[in-house]
Amino acid sequence: MTVPEDEVNARAHAEALLKRWKFIALCALAGLLTGLLATWLSTPVYQGHSQIFVSARAVADTQQLAQVSSFGQDRVQSYADLVTSRPVMEEVVAELGLEQRPDELAQQVKASSPIGTVLINITASDRSPRGAADIANAVARHLIDAVGELETPVGGGAIPVKLSVSQSSDVPARPDSPRPLLNLAAGLFGGLLVGVGTALLREVLDSSMATSEELGEAVELPVFGSIPLNRIGKQQTLVLEENGAGGYSRRAEAYRQLRTNLQFASVGQAPKVIAVSSALPGEGKTSTAVNLAAALVLDGRRVCLVDADLRRPRLADGLGLVADAGLTTVLIGQAEIEDVLQCGPGGLQVLTSGPVPPNPVELLASDRMGAVLRELGERFDTVVVDTAPVLPVADTVGLALHVDGVVLVVRARKTGRDQAAGAAAALRGVGATLIGAVLSMTQDRRGVGSYSSYHSYSPVGPPTGRAAWLHRIGRPRGASQSHSQSSSPEPVLAAKSSRKKIR
Repeated sequence: MTVPEDEVNARAHAEALLKRWKFIALCALAGLLTGLLATWLSTPVYQGHSQIFVSARAVADTQQLAQVSSFGQDRVQSYADLVTSRPVMEEVVAELGLEQRPDELAQQVKASSPIGTVLINITASDRSPRGAADIANAVARHLIDAVGELETPVGGGAIPVKLSVSQSSDVPARPDSPRPLLNLAAGLFGGLLVGVGTALLREVLDSSMATSEELGEAVELPVFGSIPLNRIGKQQTLVLEENGAGGYSRRAEAYRQLRTNLQFASVGQAPKVIAVSSALPGEGKTSTAVNLAAALVLDGRRVCLVDADLRRPRLADGLGLVADAGLTTVLIGQAEIEDVLQCGPGGLQVLTSGPVPPNPVELLASDRMGAVLRELGERFDTVVVDTAPVLPVADTVGLALHVDGVVLVVRARKTGRDQAAGAAAALRGVGATLIGAVLSMTQDRRGVGSYSSYHSYSPVGPPTGRAAWLHRIGRPRGASQSHSQSSSPEPVLAAKSSRKKIR
């Protein structure tokens, strides 16, 4: 059954709001604090209220009485407009001895006349409750005087209408403003509105990929796996076990799944020399290359890990290896491969980058680089090459023709579709073989405990076989075997490897 488009959009919006609920909550809190601050900084203002009633004077003739009443109703709005006139304000200032000018006092006074009535409502605002009441009452009195002067017939006589104070202002007991509850409600509503609007706008403008399906559509490649974000040891490179010997974390299992999917990447012969790259820096390509190589070693393969990111090499520091000589030393003819290979954890052979050269593009695209990778391919079952990002520099584009396949690593919720597609197009443009993609640093929490059941299959005693070297490298150098067994094993996140002397 086809899901309606409106329902799909509603679900997408709901997921966007749920994903950014912390940001929305912060906006709501900021709105509340703004309302509270506005209340605290506001000066209390009191209001006094008086009322004038407009009536017709008593006459003997009934017809004349009706005419006078109609005359009064027609004049009520004009009388209300006279409330803030300069003559009235001048009299109020003089009576009360106020410091304001008449025009300033007029800003504190308002008058209104409900339609269909002969009432004039006067409201006066002041910082003092007594002042607000006095101003409202004084305005009412002087309005009556002003109307009397204006409506007096030429030559004298009684005016046709009568104005009287129907309600005098009492001293207000509480200020009219600020209103704390109203300010807090307005701040909360405004904060929520800003938070929700910003979250939805970011979702609409966000071109990053959050799922493997989105990544596969963007780069038109099979996705070999999703690697969860490492929230504990972000600076550590090698992830072998994160829950002690024999345990399985989501990240460790994700790398094992990547290894398995990579072995089935080709129907015929599996690729031997595999380059791992990304569109931009900081997408997890180095971690993916290292842990893919470690997972292949666990599968009993002879693996060589090559650091071909000659601009920002990281393998030597990440694995605790010598960085003085390596790939660049071999490429310029100063050493042979066997002279600079170093032994990493569990038999993983590592060829570090060596000194950073001034011309990495020329070195990586050279025939000598192709010869080095072919020689490594003959010596090892699999060669994993960590390369530079595709979009910032041309290093990987030149190197891509010397490898059997390229795996593109894309960071979830950060790398844009256009950036990932552009990197794939750049590699395809030079004839490189793209075999798949990996979605790294995913933040999906739904499966945090999905591998906890594996603990029931863990060995009770110390690990044996291939798991033994994982357990050993997790101990501090020099620790005794008995001490290692008596204390709970630390999570194995990174390991110092043994070093092979460079001749």
